[in-house]
Amino acid sequence: MRARDRVEVEPWVDLYMLLGAHLLPLSPGTKKPVNQGWPDARAMTRDDAISWLARGGGIGINLGKSGWICFDADNAGAAELFRRAGLVRTVIPANAQVPNHPQGKTGGGHFVALAPEGFDPDTLHSRPFGLPTGEKGDALGGRRFIVGVPTRLDEAGGRMYLPDPAGQWGTGAELPRAGAWVADAGAEGCPAGLEALRGLLGPRTARERVLDADGDGRTERQHQIDEIGWDQVIGGDPRMIARGADSCGCDLYEWGPQSGDRGATLHDGCAWGFGVHVWSGTMQTQLQLDGEHTDRLRLAARLRGLDLDGEVALGREWGVEFGGLRPFTDDLDALADRAEERAEDPAACAGAIKGPDPTEVPHLAVLDDGAHARKTKRWVQMPADREYWLREAGACRGLARMLRGGPAAGMQQAAETLVTGPVVGAPQPVPAQPVAPAASAEVVDAEVVDVPQAAPPSETSENALAVDDAVEGELVEDWEDGDPGMWLRHRQIEEALRGTRDPETGLWIGMTPALGRMANLAESEGVYLLGFIESVLPRVSARVPARVVIAPRNGLTTDKVRGVSLSYNALLFGPPATAKTTTQTAAAAAVPLPEGIAIVPQGTAEGIVKAARKTVGKRNGPPEQIICATSVYVETDEVKSVDAELARDASKYVSFTNSTFFGNTTVGQTASEAARNAQVPPHGARFAQQIAAQPQLCGRIWTQAGSGLDARFACAFAGSVAPRDRGPLYGTTAPPLLPNGLPWDRPVGLPFGFRPTGQTIENEDGTSTPVLEADPPEDHPAEWVLWPEGSLVGAEAAAQKAADRSRHTRAAMLHDLETSRTEGHEGVRTMKTSALLAFLDGVKQPKAVHWRAAELLAEATVLAATESVEQSERYDDEQAKKTGRKKGKELAHGKVATEQTVSDAVRAAAEAVYGKLTRPREGVLVRGKLAKGFGGTATVTQITAAKVIGSRHSGYIQAGFELLVREQRISVSAAGNDPRQYRVTAAGQLTAAPTTGGITA
Repeated sequence: MRARDRVEVEPWVDLYMLLGAHLLPLSPGTKKPVNQGWPDARAMTRDDAISWLARGGGIGINLGKSGWICFDADNAGAAELFRRAGLVRTVIPANAQVPNHPQGKTGGGHFVALAPEGFDPDTLHSRPFGLPTGEKGDALGGRRFIVGVPTRLDEAGGRMYLPDPAGQWGTGAELPRAGAWVADAGAEGCPAGLEALRGLLGPRTARERVLDADGDGRTERQHQIDEIGWDQVIGGDPRMIARGADSCGCDLYEWGPQSGDRGATLHDGCAWGFGVHVWSGTMQTQLQLDGEHTDRLRLAARLRGLDLDGEVALGREWGVEFGGLRPFTDDLDALADRAEERAEDPAACAGAIKGPDPTEVPHLAVLDDGAHARKTKRWVQMPADREYWLREAGACRGLARMLRGGPAAGMQQAAETLVTGPVVGAPQPVPAQPVAPAASAEVVDAEVVDVPQAAPPSETSENALAVDDAVEGELVEDWEDGDPGMWLRHRQIEEALRGTRDPETGLWIGMTPALGRMANLAESEGVYLLGFIESVLPRVSARVPARVVIAPRNGLTTDKVRGVSLSYNALLFGPPATAKTTTQTAAAAAVPLPEGIAIVPQGTAEGIVKAARKTVGKRNGPPEQIICATSVYVETDEVKSVDAELARDASKYVSFTNSTFFGNTTVGQTASEAARNAQVPPHGARFAQQIAAQPQLCGRIWTQAGSGLDARFACAFAGSVAPRDRGPLYGTTAPPLLPNGLPWDRPVGLPFGFRPTGQTIENEDGTSTPVLEADPPEDHPAEWVLWPEGSLVGAEAAAQKAADRSRHTRAAMLHDLETSRTEGHEGVRTMKTSALLAFLDGVKQPKAVHWRAAELLAEATVLAATESVEQSERYDDEQAKKTGRKKGKELAHGKVATEQTVSDAVRAAAEAVYGKLTRPREGVLVRGKLAKGFGGTATVTQITAAKVIGSRHSGYIQAGFELLVREQRISVSAAGNDPRQYRVTAAGQLTAAPTTGGITA
């Protein structure tokens, strides 16, 4: 931004305030509004506008909200046309000052006036005009804005919007009132020469649609789709830019990413119907539209990044009824209703019914199409009593809830599956080899591991696993498979936080009392302490009222908005089957969330905000915003849901998480439909998030380092403690974490965030129930949490880092990009941690010991996040390589990738041939099984006909034979004139080999 002197901008802001202008901020050097929902956003205050202009930002004026209109002359001819008609130019735009402007805008101008009387300024429509004599421009009003003085424009060489010395803002004259002719083509008073512009700002006049003899031919569903409003379809998408009306009278829109201004026409009942005609090929490609014509629902879905299923779901949400099969979840609900009806029908509860034996463990079966299913073989008669029908109803409703809450259930790839018998079509199992017992005398319950029929790896191999690596839940001595120093430091931090064990009680004392209790609980569960702590802290955060805020570092506690929220977010890392869920459930048991706190799964930012506040319609009156909860706790055990949200084009998750971390700005959304609005004022609600994640799947989070999203999360690895390392508290009931609750806990029976109104409802049994109402946190004064003794060094270091990043912005950017980690928020996150640890100890102000413990947890966060970044980058690289080999290219090196793909395929074919050739002869017993190899020699036909040589080797068999010959691993001897009968012999029986050019598959 190019800073300005406040003295320069204050007079203009004061003038706008005097004129009642509705101001909005524009991005520095552009005409683009900062707020995508600017048409419905509040006006900037005087201080807002002065501060923004002084920082180098631009200013816009919302015409409808200001009660103004504007004739925008795009060239000198149009400006002269208006002057001859008696209009006075108000503003000289920046582009109008550019000599010989490439688009002919030199000499243009803004002719501003008050909206005509008798018309609602917000309902006026903007339209372009172009006269045969070359004059062109726009009639602007309603939901449009103009750029105000003194905004600078980069595309105009940094020139500034200026007042015309002869105009109202140059002479001090009042703005004129526009005549009714600008909105009503039949009104009198149009100046001579402007007859072609009559009624341009008036309501749209759609051309009457001509129907065929059978009527319009639309189905009921098409009627429902066509009734969706265009504002609802667009949903404030900034890529859709209104450009006036098309020749049919319907709105014409520009597609932001395209080069031209003719993107799509949104038909509204004209001769072309009610759909959309997409003129822009760029728009068709980017939205994945099938052609030029589509309907409103399809456009709405594509603008929101939804697939066909999402489109149907959106349509149902908007009242569109779809024929055909109902959703499976609806069928499940219907079945549950029927089962509940039967549970209340004595006749239906008197008989018996045949069903799967509940005592049998279902087995896994492979179906013909390769899919897997769990099946039950035994069916038994069971009483169809009331309990049976209620169980059936509960099962149906539970499955419906699960399906609605996430993706459809399916088999996980690369997962272990236990089966109790043979499965049709599956490869025959290899005899299991028992795991050798550990060296100690302790007996370890170990699972068995299938060992393939191949030579065991060398004992010196770097990848060789120790025997007891197969023990479930056990970590062998050399468990650090990444950075050994990092894992060692993890253990040291855990030891410091855990403290020493009380010799009398056997309980951990801890660096703080609460840390000792958490160490006891973690040992009782057999999980890692760091993971358990970071699962607990977001739940504690959710139980702290939103009025409780952290004081700024400078100690100024005059205004609540200066405070920093105690909202806390945590990422819990671990591969599958590493006790992440166990850790989360243990934390849930340790810190239960009382009634009144909204507990929601991971979803959109809009959905999370609406768990706190939402707008509801009123039968008589405007929509009203209600408080649903003053604290929202978001928890998921699968990071994929966060990845999906980050990948969505219109997602606001990053800005939501970044804003709620500090809490001193309004969050939510502003939509054209008031019913969709949802705003939470500064410190109006507490938001906490807990996300369990595989460390290698967090790449999307780390790529947001430039936005600061990653810095809003504390991180830790969850894990299962080895059986031999479990402490004496394992499996015992440890003392509770919150023996006396938290300092702000409400009385029993009073939900979190609600207060009694003083009124009661009399019950039939003679008792009374108090009436409760939500207690808005923003109405309460701040309750300050002060920085503790000992935090000065850390706080000053964080302040210095912030100063360095402020002075060296490019270096800060490069650091964040290269490390995938944002610096600068460690101090705030450490302060939050120290405060939550203090609350767990029953005190409202953290002490020096809480700060020291929080610093250790902050260090552990950096270590865990760094490891996750490394794993994510490796995982993404491997995924890219797999994709590259599959498509014949690897990253951008297509040629190299193609060669590598062929080389890999040849090597795979060679190894398949050699493996089959060298296995023991068919009929030989190997570990109790009949072998199916060739014992070192066979014909080409015998080898290529073997099942192990599959379609994936097609085209590479001959090259594979040649590779084995070059490596002297096989020889090929001619036997007659038929190459298929040539004999292949493994190394050790080599003979003179002929050329293999004639060998084919």
